[in-house]
Order: sequence, then C-alpha cells, then structure tokens
Amino acid sequence: MVEGMNPTHPSRHDPAIEPRPIVCAVDDDALAAQVLQAAAELAQRFEAPLLVVHSPYPDMFLTGEPYLSTIEAGRAFVERVSDGIAVDEYIVEIGPPEQLIVDVADGSRPPCAAACRKP
Repeated sequence: MVEGMNPTHPSRHDPAIEPRPIVCAVDDDALAAQVLQAAAELAQRFEAPLLVVHSPYPDMFLTGEPYLSTIEAGRAFVERVSDGIAVDEYIVEIGPPEQLIVDVADGSRPPCAAACRKP
C-alpha cells in the first residue's frame, strides 16, 4: 500500500474531481497478465480508470508497413492479455518504453496515440 492511501476512505471526496488513472506498463512476457490483474485491482479499489501502455518495439524510427504491423501486433497483444479485465484505455506506441511511461504519467502524451478499448 502506498503511504498516505487509505482503502477505507472513498477515493473521490469531491465527485467533480476526476481521479488520476492507474498507469500499467506491460511487456510482452509471461508476467504481463499478472501485472495487469494487480493494476486492475488497484484501479477498482481506488475507483480510478486503468490505462495500459505498451511499447512493442523500442526503435522510434520504424516507419511504413513495419511500423503499422508492429503497432497492430502490439494492440493485439494488449487486447489478448487484458481479456476479461476492465481496461478504460490503452496506448500502444513505438519507442523507448521508459519514455512512453513518463509521457503518459505526466499527461504530455498526444491524444492521437490513444485507442479506447470497448467493454
């Protein structure tokens, strides 16, 4: 539990204030489903949206058909690993994963990079 967070109190004291999302970065590995499930439990507990980020390829200079097919493979991975988990939004973008996480966490990621998952 993060210091200062108390699960016995509602996460939103003022309904006019939108809760910040729980950002969950996943790699294409055997731990992805467990990491995503833990993030989903936190999002539910704190009544916060769950935002999943994934970088399927670290080279930000990939272009053309290789870029499009890599993005599509990344989206397919996120949808597969999040099947049955309430994900509010996900972002799949090529580039250094650590930069994607920072950009999303500080809100500087452009909205065109987002893809909403239908419930």
